[in-house]
Amino acid sequence: MRRLLLFVLVALTASAARAEGSEARLRVLVMDLKTTGVDADTAELFVELITVRLSAREDLQVFAGGDLARLTALEAERFQAGCDDDGCLTEIAEALGARYVVYGRIGQLGSKLLFTLNLLDAREGRAVQRQELQGATVDALTEQLNDALVELMAPLIGTASAPPSA
Repeated sequence: MRRLLLFVLVALTASAARAEGSEARLRVLVMDLKTTGVDADTAELFVELITVRLSAREDLQVFAGGDLARLTALEAERFQAGCDDDGCLTEIAEALGARYVVYGRIGQLGSKLLFTLNLLDAREGRAVQRQELQGATVDALTEQLNDALVELMAPLIGTASAPPSA
């Protein structure tokens, strides 16, 4: 079934890739966050913030995990539940032509909220960078997000320009 999903993704993105030509923009896939003790709506909003803030950069072309579900409209729930290892993320990123994948987890750990972000190089199958945010509230995590994204993406794009804040 994973092969069918990848085939559909390749077919759907092939025409878009041809239309874009040979742009120098890096393609980044932002996956849905895993959650522990935090509601799914909060995690979804963080994914949207990450996607919007990274998309504001002209040197990045950003896809979100939710975009995949909407593009394929095939077994989106199964995809979300069944793809949580680096091998699966690598295959999906390659199908989209996205070399990099941003994924992570947000959850309650004792009295603090913990938010981890990871940047995976799908071509090389290795982690490039990792960031951790901690705070007592969601607001505290939101305030740290821009700096964390700058640090997370620094190996790819440097630190000259931070993503805009909302």
